[in-house]
Amino acid sequence: MKNLKSSFLLALLLLSSLSSLQTHAMAQLPARALLSNFFSPQFIRKYTLPTVAGICALGAVYALFFERTPFTPRTDTTQPPCLWWKRNDCWVETALHMLFAMPEVYDGLKAGTITINPDASVQKRKLIETLIPLLAWERGEQIPTQIDGQPYAADKHRYDLTYDSNGAAYSDKFYRAACAATEVERGDFGTADELLETILYTLYEPHSHIISTRHSILIAIALGRNIHKSVLQNSFVGMPNDLTTEEHPQYIFLRKSDFSRTMLFNPLQEISIEKPHPGAPRTTYRLVASAHNLHNSHWIAYTQNHREEGSPWYRCYGMNSQPNKIDTADKTFKNFTKQLKGVTKKVTVKIENKEKITEQHDQAVLFVYKKIT
Repeated sequence: MKNLKSSFLLALLLLSSLSSLQTHAMAQLPARALLSNFFSPQFIRKYTLPTVAGICALGAVYALFFERTPFTPRTDTTQPPCLWWKRNDCWVETALHMLFAMPEVYDGLKAGTITINPDASVQKRKLIETLIPLLAWERGEQIPTQIDGQPYAADKHRYDLTYDSNGAAYSDKFYRAACAATEVERGDFGTADELLETILYTLYEPHSHIISTRHSILIAIALGRNIHKSVLQNSFVGMPNDLTTEEHPQYIFLRKSDFSRTMLFNPLQEISIEKPHPGAPRTTYRLVASAHNLHNSHWIAYTQNHREEGSPWYRCYGMNSQPNKIDTADKTFKNFTKQLKGVTKKVTVKIENKEKITEQHDQAVLFVYKKIT
């Protein structure tokens, strides 16, 4: 099929080239001769037909090789989506799955209650701009016409996404924007945690670790060498007064920075946190998504379907594979819980015929906790 397309393309290009030569020759004719012979059979045969054929050939080349598919929302929203893997972009897919697990971010952008930092660089603003069609596709909605309280050029992004035969989506514009915003060369291995943080920090808020909707705290961001209950508790320390409410944030986004340390509690257990401010009730949080780094070479996501209360867990491995539902009695679930806590392996590798012992980490790096009570 590839050879057939190549042969067809070559033939069309040759035809269009001949047409261009004829058109050029036609342009050299005197104006009087051109007008007097314009409808003659000889003129039509020598000049008009090759020109029309060339135009048709170029149109056929575009239709065959560069045809764009208009935006199409996904129809099956009963589980996390499958993203089209096209290159070394597992880190981009994983960051998107983490963002999909917090649908209120997209809701806030559409409603104008979450805004883009006006001081954000052109690269970071483009990152959010090219992200919107992917968020709309995941929700099964059309591209919005307003974002951040401002008009959004939906028509401009109508052809941003491409789809495989199974309906999985891919956005080359977003991939390029993600590489530019995180300073990763296209095709190189990036980090899902850095990309997700870049997206969240581009959303405007006067405090660097808070994403809010009109002073109602949506996401508290915590970074730590290790993840334990005190990190969750301390996530609320130092919040600015204008964000002080009696409510805990809807989500807590945690990032683990020390891969050599194992978890000090079971991340799958519901966590009850003390009140952040006087008068606030205790709040219970539950893990809804986690990003994992496998062997320091591949990113995958574990997530629940945010539309379904008590949703099962899904393993989003990427590489064009559909998200797999995890059975709690299955070996995959045991691997999941091990990776959550952190598994470090000593591996012997050969570098220039010399053996070297290195560490491979199969563990979670990002955690998204959602408030349930």
